[in-house]
Amino acid sequence: MSPSRRRMLLRLVLLVLVPLLAAGGAAFAWQAGGRIITTENAYVRAD
Repeated sequence: MSPSRRRMLLRLVLLVLVPLLAAGGAAFAWQAGGRIITTENAYVRAD
């Protein structure tokens, strides 16, 4: 395999793999993250 072909293949793999990993990490963070806020320990002041 020539160096230019190897470089092109590496670039293609990185251009596909890096965005897929970033999207997967973002999806995991969104799914597992705390996007629901509860008031279980909130102080409620009644007048």
